[in-house]
Amino acid sequence: MSWVLSLLLCACSAADITPPAAASISVQSCARRSLTLSWTAPGDDGTSGQAASYDLRVSILGPIDTFAKFDAAAPVAGLPAPQAAGALESFTVPSLNPGSTYYFALRTADEAPNASGLSNPLTGKTLDLFPPAEVAGLRGARDTGTGAFTLTWSPVTRYADGSLVDQEFDHYTVWRATSVWGAYQALTDLSTTVVTYTHAGSLAASAYYRVTAGDVIGSTSTPGPSLDNTERMNLVFVSEDCGARIDVPAASQGVLGDMSLVWTRDVAEESGRVLRSYSLAASGTDIVFPYPGAVLALSAPSGFSQDSLAMFRFNGVDYVKLGPLQTQVTQLGKYRLQQSMRTAGFSITQVVPTKTFTPNGDGVNDTVEIFFENPADEVASGDVFDLTGTRVAGLRHGTTSGSLVWDGKDASGRPARTGVYVYQVRVGAETANGTVILAR
Repeated sequence: MSWVLSLLLCACSAADITPPAAASISVQSCARRSLTLSWTAPGDDGTSGQAASYDLRVSILGPIDTFAKFDAAAPVAGLPAPQAAGALESFTVPSLNPGSTYYFALRTADEAPNASGLSNPLTGKTLDLFPPAEVAGLRGARDTGTGAFTLTWSPVTRYADGSLVDQEFDHYTVWRATSVWGAYQALTDLSTTVVTYTHAGSLAASAYYRVTAGDVIGSTSTPGPSLDNTERMNLVFVSEDCGARIDVPAASQGVLGDMSLVWTRDVAEESGRVLRSYSLAASGTDIVFPYPGAVLALSAPSGFSQDSLAMFRFNGVDYVKLGPLQTQVTQLGKYRLQQSMRTAGFSITQVVPTKTFTPNGDGVNDTVEIFFENPADEVASGDVFDLTGTRVAGLRHGTTSGSLVWDGKDASGRPARTGVYVYQVRVGAETANGTVILAR
């Protein structure tokens, strides 16, 4: 009889009565319809060994901070078996609603089964429903032999809020219109793995194309720029009010990469003679288009004659008159449309800085830029002379099609001496002269 009692005593002393330690859970990542949780695996006995199972509960009512709330919460199915103590665990809770808050708690059990205490009460929120980000990197290629026009673009990898796309992002749509302001008609939907489309016979008539990204619930990305099928293959960025646009030709698109150009209407600056004011900026960093740059145009409001209006650009100090409502530019920045009588022929409108410039590399007044009106759009050129009449250098193209620049160097690229110089601007058969002071 004594040996039976000994066996019973041994069995009792070997019974597992130590529960796993309570885990500490956290939100590892958020998606629109799921949350990924992570924690460190506790052990079979406290923090050693390997436990047998997890019990994860979820609620929408509030934090799960008592055993009663834990028992009332919904079990989450599909959790893996625990790993050895100390291992990193993670689990994605699927089938959640977008933009919603969920509450979680976890218990761990061993094979006895002994159950751990409650984990920390965890709160997680799924991402709101944002459409896919705007399609970027749109480019074109013309096949004059077949008349086909091929579009390519960069893959969309994120939603508009910056979160990574998931399985709900499921197509691109290619659109076509006969004018940049016209109604765009859908040509085709494409898989998200396809980032090119060829439109047969496109070159038979001028057309504009866009590409948007869409998801399974019907959300569509903001329309990006349009791409025309002309020889210039312009990327056209239009302001929301359709009062401003910039056409960036293929030759100047390299500096854009996947960046977009964004127009902003500066209504607060519109008063008196200023009819419209806009800021044009790149979505990434500031850029300068290689010459001849891009074509920027501002539309005349109803009731105003173009002859009574002019375009002005802010040069960092003041607004400089560019002249016509459509001009070639190499820089972004602030542009205005304001009442200003335009000349019938060629004339110098402004010299910036007014007299003295200092080409010392400090970024302030390092060049002198001469702005002029050129209504006939004739070829412009110019030279710089010293006071003896000796040619020092030629003027090069400025920041617009109506300006020429001198950087203070002679024709050999050496810094010119300080002093007074005479500039001469020639437009067609007409010539205009003036003086500038070079100081260092």
